[in-house]
Amino acid sequence: VDKIDCYILSHPHSDHIGAGAEIINSIPIDKVFVTHFSEFNIPTTNTYENILDAIASSSAELVEVAAGDNFTFGDLKLNIVAPYEESDDYNDMSIVFTATYKDTSVLLTGDTTKKVEKQILSSGADIDCDILKIAHHGSSTSSAAEFIDAVSPELSVISCGENNSYSHPHNEILELFANRGLKYMRTDEMGTIV
Repeated sequence: VDKIDCYILSHPHSDHIGAGAEIINSIPIDKVFVTHFSEFNIPTTNTYENILDAIASSSAELVEVAAGDNFTFGDLKLNIVAPYEESDDYNDMSIVFTATYKDTSVLLTGDTTKKVEKQILSSGADIDCDILKIAHHGSSTSSAAEFIDAVSPELSVISCGENNSYSHPHNEILELFANRGLKYMRTDEMGTIV
């Protein structure tokens, strides 16, 4: 990879943006998508501040996105379906979006919680997708049954570390998918999934 059209930082937790500054400093990037923060909830971690410094010293355009925003990059279409509002819970400010390339659609969910999933459902956003990145590493705080039913994925991916200290993915999420006969893959068991 020698150029990135759009780099999406789902939310400012280090397990999601930890290598952000290094990537921005190493590869030309056209746009960096982030959520909007106000003075009351702006991240003050070194990781986030290093990313902002890297963006400022690069040619990348910083773009604050919110639900309803749409972007096109060649044949790839991005539809932002969350966040809706600011929160002191950064998980609830995750950028949630569908990425559609030709006939294949993917829903990427960051660490969004059931609260935001309900907002997405209430909005009427089209989230029916072929592939789902299961929210928050398969945590029980996400993946409400009605949300999963609305997405109706052919395949889901759970991104979590092997023997992680949070016990992700949680059994109730695995049971939810098993009870619906939904296929999923796990990075802790399979490594990188392409």
